[in-house]
Amino acid sequence: MDLHSRDLEYFMVVVETQNLSRAAERLGLTQPSMTAALRRLEDQLKTPLFERTRKGVTLTRAGERLSLKAREFLRGWENLITEVRDESQKIKGVYRLGVHPSVGLYSLPLFMAEWLREEPELEIQLFHDMSRRVAEGVISKELDWGLVINPVSHPDLIIKEIAKDEVTIWKGRKCKNDDVLILNDEMKQTEEVLRKFKGAHFKRKIVSGNLEVIRSLVESGAGIGVLPQRVVGFDNKDVVRFSKDAPIFHDRLCLVYRAEARTWPATKSLVRYVEKAGI
Repeated sequence: MDLHSRDLEYFMVVVETQNLSRAAERLGLTQPSMTAALRRLEDQLKTPLFERTRKGVTLTRAGERLSLKAREFLRGWENLITEVRDESQKIKGVYRLGVHPSVGLYSLPLFMAEWLREEPELEIQLFHDMSRRVAEGVISKELDWGLVINPVSHPDLIIKEIAKDEVTIWKGRKCKNDDVLILNDEMKQTEEVLRKFKGAHFKRKIVSGNLEVIRSLVESGAGIGVLPQRVVGFDNKDVVRFSKDAPIFHDRLCLVYRAEARTWPATKSLVRYVEKAGI
């Protein structure tokens, strides 16, 4: 069954006027157009809604029942349209942002506080995972946006680069174990850096999935670490690059979202605040 709200609106005007000609005149329709709309309703409901009289029309039993329900339906429909329209124009509601924990630590504090202050009806749910899985979450519509390192091009994604980074080899100023390599072996960047690191002879490894733990161990002198510059920190005086010749993997930090999300006021606002932050 495919009832049209406009046909119901026409029906209710006929109920009020009890006359097809007056109803058509009020709506700015021809009488044949009005009659066609009523016939569509009767065909879809498979029952007569009006009885024609010399003075106009009167409701059948089915018509009386429909008039009671139609009024309630149209009121709800108008409220729904208003809510959806307001939602599409205002920045409010819950949005889901995915970001790797390490990326979140150095990026989110640069814009989140001001953004939320300026958008008091905005709520954010943060989801933390590897960048690849964050991008997959955006594509599958499980997430609205993602802050992703080195996203792969996809027809459903808009990819907006917001910052660059460098992954290389670091050591603490008071390193005690030059033969110990500390790394996250799930990172492609780590693999590429070590592949290009000629003459490296590490006897032992410490493997960790947490980049902040790796940084802390490097700072303590526990070994040599493979880390992004932004995780190390630009002002970190306890850690230095292993050597001038140490290989570098260039990272791109990007804001990713689906093509349909580009028109959302919340997306436009996020882009504006991320760009303003100068990550």
